[in-house]
Amino acid sequence: MDELKDTWLENAVGSSSNLFSNVWHDVDFIDHEGNPSQISKAYGRIDGTAIATLARSLADKVYLGVKVLNVQEIGITINVVTSDEPLTARFFIDCTGHTSKGFGNTVTTQESATGYIQSFYGEEIQCIKHGIKRARLMDWSMAMPETESGKYPPSFAYVLPLNDNEVFIEETVLLSETRVPFKILRQRLEQRKFSLQLNYGHISRKELYWLPMGGTTRTFQPSTPRNICFGASAGMGHDATGFMFSSLVNHAPILTKCLLENSEFSSCSSSTIVKHFNVLGAFVLKEIKDRRQLSSFLKTTFKTPFWFEFLTQNISALVYVFNMMLFAYHYEYRFSVLLVGIIKYVGYVIRRKIKCRN
Repeated sequence: MDELKDTWLENAVGSSSNLFSNVWHDVDFIDHEGNPSQISKAYGRIDGTAIATLARSLADKVYLGVKVLNVQEIGITINVVTSDEPLTARFFIDCTGHTSKGFGNTVTTQESATGYIQSFYGEEIQCIKHGIKRARLMDWSMAMPETESGKYPPSFAYVLPLNDNEVFIEETVLLSETRVPFKILRQRLEQRKFSLQLNYGHISRKELYWLPMGGTTRTFQPSTPRNICFGASAGMGHDATGFMFSSLVNHAPILTKCLLENSEFSSCSSSTIVKHFNVLGAFVLKEIKDRRQLSSFLKTTFKTPFWFEFLTQNISALVYVFNMMLFAYHYEYRFSVLLVGIIKYVGYVIRRKIKCRN
């Protein structure tokens, strides 16, 4: 929630708390041995109704659930063909996320770790007095048989108590080269629900998705047509975590200013060096197949002084390097995992450059 402080979004709604249906100040990271450590930031759940209400207050008209079928450029005018009614605008901004059909006209500027996937399956469960008091942002405490054999990557769980009789729990594989079947994630979730005594509850909502990580960043040039990408469709997600909310909030007024001034806009929220470090991090995480090593990697990350800046992509290259050095010093698998991963990444980059030259 801290990333919304003093932003235009907080000013628009009066208080950032108005954007969240739930806020947890007591948030834990649970490692592979079941040891909890408190995360020093509050965690909030975005309220979709509040976002829709905000949109209606800022726009002349809001279309919810309307599909964009085609975008046509006629001079300086954009004609948008929708499933509802035709629209005309000066600018068209494609914010349809990873499912974008590519309506936005942008120029590729930086490559990313495209091809990596975050897989998750979650359920909102209604039950009688679940007894869960503290939110668990990452719970690595449960070993799954097929993860120990290496068949599928390890997963963690979000466990978020919504009220005394309702809880949201989600099984997540942070990053992998292929999609983890929802069937596998659902089986793992059932085991975790049983351990938390939630298997008897009523499932009121399900959430499942394969989320592409990061992406290729884009640049909007003043000379190009006025239909551009923003958000996940512009590769603005964090390459190693998928997180992008604060980046979008910070870049929205920048995009608006660029459009009004007819100046260049880049969707890359950080320097080229930081971008490459994030890609490196994604590569190393992808290589980790052991639950203990992965749990330790993320636990160590949360103990570094600038983990929040890293996550929100609001970090300079110098601070990033300093944070990485502290991480490497404290990470118990610094040689067997981190150093080996970096060497593999360097080899991957060299092979890729040779292939491109040929």
